[in-house]
Amino acid sequence: RDWSKCTDAVSKHPEIASTPSPDHGNKTLLHLLVSARNVPHNLLLMVISMAPTSVGAVDNRGYLPLHYGVLNTDCNAETIRLLLECHRSGAAHQGADGNVPLHLAFSIGGHRWEETVRILIDAHPG
Repeated sequence: RDWSKCTDAVSKHPEIASTPSPDHGNKTLLHLLVSARNVPHNLLLMVISMAPTSVGAVDNRGYLPLHYGVLNTDCNAETIRLLLECHRSGAAHQGADGNVPLHLAFSIGGHRWEETVRILIDAHPG
């Protein structure tokens, strides 16, 4: 994937960063990026700086970008930490199905399961 094209598009059209997509379940660009593979960290930082409220935006499932980051076994711990630094209460946010990100981490497993669980528990110990 050529992430430079995405970076250029967001730079030229900053409204892309904050506009939910009705065609994609009202996900924001941040939802979509954390669901993808090998997204450059600087692109995530750029989107968050342009649309800081996107970290707390919910889609049609009631999921935050954090939920999708946890569901994506290719999403790294650095990204999970970034999402929590920007929206710490996201660790306790329940989707429409009642799942908080920790529930999803347990259901997915994966190679970084323990680290993700630890990060989420540290963010929301209760």
